[in-house]
Amino acid sequence: MNNKILFCGSSVPNEIEYQIKDISAAGNRFQNNFVDNLTDLGNAVEVLSFIGVPILDNIKSELLNPVTTEIMRATKTSGLGSDFIDQSIKRTYLFKQDSTYGAIKNYHKQLKKKLGNCNTVICYNVIYAWLTLPFMAKKAKVKSILILADYSGPECFSNIARKIYAYLQLYTMRRFDVVVGLSDNIESKLTRRQRFVLMEGGIDQSLLDYFGEDSQNELIPIVVTKKSETILMYSGLLSEVTGVNLLLEAMALIKNPDIRLVITGKGDLEYMVRSACKLDKRIIFKGHLQYNEYLKCMKEADILINPRNMDMPENQNNFPSKIIDYLAAGKVILSTRFAGWKKYRDNIFFCDSTGEIIARNIEYLLKINDKVSGNVYEVNRKTASGFEWKTQIKELLEG
Repeated sequence: MNNKILFCGSSVPNEIEYQIKDISAAGNRFQNNFVDNLTDLGNAVEVLSFIGVPILDNIKSELLNPVTTEIMRATKTSGLGSDFIDQSIKRTYLFKQDSTYGAIKNYHKQLKKKLGNCNTVICYNVIYAWLTLPFMAKKAKVKSILILADYSGPECFSNIARKIYAYLQLYTMRRFDVVVGLSDNIESKLTRRQRFVLMEGGIDQSLLDYFGEDSQNELIPIVVTKKSETILMYSGLLSEVTGVNLLLEAMALIKNPDIRLVITGKGDLEYMVRSACKLDKRIIFKGHLQYNEYLKCMKEADILINPRNMDMPENQNNFPSKIIDYLAAGKVILSTRFAGWKKYRDNIFFCDSTGEIIARNIEYLLKINDKVSGNVYEVNRKTASGFEWKTQIKELLEG
């Protein structure tokens, strides 16, 4: 490949993501993994990153400091303890200051300049900072690709200002040449002239190796348990959208003393998780972990849970990207029925989005876990291997 690619996103280096409250860990990893693999395929990649959330001054100065930034540009971390030098990615970080208008103006100035040095622009989601991006790309005769990781249409909002913004986002996404959706429901939102590519997530071989039977990775116990205890795990955003409240409701209904629920992540329901920990010693909250610690938790768990509330309209077009990590781990998985769930019926135990039904299914899995875990390991890891980053990205760029 010999593409000159501009990647417009909202990412920061993985090493500092866990320090920033309002940045999605999964979204940040997706962007950085995508960019790293674009580069590994021989493309010349430049990143223009817009940080539109509150960020501490010490982290901001780290990103802007020329010496530190150069080190970050030169270091690529997989999260599995294998760093290597990669000098080819130039990164520019722009921050929202007091003025939203000023931030957008500054971003457009940088965008216009950098579009003149590329033949393809890829952006992650549609946000206010680059609502004009596909129009600018067309004027510059640059191919435009949108990765639509999260989409909530106008029908999801009653607030008139938020509804208008959603219509602007919909109008903008229909102007890109190619749209990459994490859910196949996105295709119905597009125009006929647009090419749609389904990409529900991605993994590197190193992640599969980490959970391999012959892996020598050190496993540091996260929870001390008896042999008879079963460890459940949920990791991700702590919110009603992701259903952590439903999971806590389910735990309150389960009386089995020989289980432990490990929760990791950050979000507005953290207070609820902490309160549940005080009332129920079977629940352990580990906070928001760095990626390698998150993997250690998954390696120790017996059952991985995705309780996303699929009764909420904003979840109808989105795919829970943690599912790809869960599959790579080869563990038993319990999930609510996300968009496109039917093709994972051989990999995942599915249920409806209520605390009572989640509880009932957890109790069922506790009874059969020992019998099915061996078969699940091979089946799930085989499915995960089909999400290799480089294969998917190569097909996207060559199509």
